[in-house]
Formats: sequence, structure tokens, C-alpha cells
Amino acid sequence: MQLEDHCRLDSIPAILNNYSLYKDKLSVAFAKTDFVYSFVHFGDNLISGNLVDDIKTYLNQSVNDIHVNYVCFYSPMLPNNEFKELEKKYDNFVYYHQPLIAFGQIPYLIDINTLPPIKLQYKKNYLCLINRSTTVRKQVFDFLQEKNLLEFGHVSYRNVERWWWNQVERGTRERGTRVSSKPYRNFEDIHYTDDMSTFNVGFRWHYPKEDFLFDFSVETYFEDVPFLTEKSTKAFFWGKIPVVYLVEILCII
Repeated sequence: MQLEDHCRLDSIPAILNNYSLYKDKLSVAFAKTDFVYSFVHFGDNLISGNLVDDIKTYLNQSVNDIHVNYVCFYSPMLPNNEFKELEKKYDNFVYYHQPLIAFGQIPYLIDINTLPPIKLQYKKNYLCLINRSTTVRKQVFDFLQEKNLLEFGHVSYRNVERWWWNQVERGTRERGTRVSSKPYRNFEDIHYTDDMSTFNVGFRWHYPKEDFLFDFSVETYFEDVPFLTEKSTKAFFWGKIPVVYLVEILCII
């Protein structure tokens, strides 16, 4: 599968044709109409804190103590504490939770008006792509390996550690653990390299392989309500059967 430029993470969904990427932020589109600033978070990745600081700058602008800007923020994710504080403090800010915004990238990858017939024959039973190294995801991979199930699916464990996740884990019950000294992958794909030098697989709406039926994924969420990312929802668009394992991370204060 050759991915075009419009399939990149920073590609704004076509319906937002009058928006631009906000200061090269990942999956955050921006537009200003008169006094209204609109931010559309069209992906399911985390939002960096300096974006909130930028929004505060717009919110604090005033003339004779009257706010001159109104800021709307749209996102498929529930508001975190920073955004909740903005809603409490500023009358000129509103947060719209719209769970299906992230689906805006799907038309770049599949024509929903001419869907292909569902395949009934597959070379592999399942696909299981594990990018980040955590205890629970390690357990999933270990289970597939111990039960001799790896050969029946397209499986990867990229063994990635992220600095922001290490920061989160300091106050949680979840502890990241590398599964081995080397990552694991039993399929070939030009976009899916172990060193991530050519293609970042995070937050993607495509599959490196398509000849499978069941899509295994592990979802980690911090909110009161589970949030399903592209790992789980994309299966519905590609005619796969999602098998989702939800893991709630409870912060210890």
C-alpha cells in the first residue's frame, strides 16, 4: 500500500478546507472568522500543553475589560483538566466533544460510496500491531507467543518507549516494560520499519497488511469514559472484526 501525502498525520480533512494546520501542531486545524477562533482537533493523539497557553492568550485579549475573542475547541476526546479549567475560568471559551471528528481522515483512504466486497478468504487469521511498550501490551504479546499463535497472524511489538508516557507512568499503576532487547515483526512493509526512520505508525488509519479478519488492539485510557482510538475504530471501515482490550490507567495522587 503506497500512502499519498494527504494520508499524513498533518493532513487536514477535506471538509475543513478553509482551515490551516495550527503552528504545525499534530492534527489540530485552525481558522479565524471575525472574532471567533476555531480549533479542530481531528486526530486522537494527545495535545501538547503549549497549545492551551496559546488559547489563553486569545482569551485574555480585551478592550476596556471586554473580551474581544471567542474560542471554540472541537475534539474527539473528552476535555482534560486543563480544558475543564478554561471552561470554568473563561466565559468566552467553549469545548465541543465530538467523538467522530477523527473519522475525517477516512475518505483519504477509502471511498465509502464504492465499498469493495467483503473478503471471505484470508491468509492470516488476525493482525496485532503493538507499538508502545507497556505491561499490559507485553502480556498480550507474551500470550500470543506462549500459545504458538504468532504464525497465524501479522504481529508486531515495536518496543517503543515515549518520554511523555514515562512521565505519566510515574503516577500510575501501569509500568512500561520492554518485551525484549529487540522489537518483533513477522511481516514486511516498506512503511513499517522497526527503527521508525521512514514512517510513524502512530495514529494511522491504514493497515500495513490487509489479508486478515480479526484486528486485535489494546486501548489505554485515562478518562471516566473509555475513548477508542484509530486502533479500534478503523476496523469497521476496512471490513475487519475488532477485538478490543480496554485498560484504564488510574493516576495515584
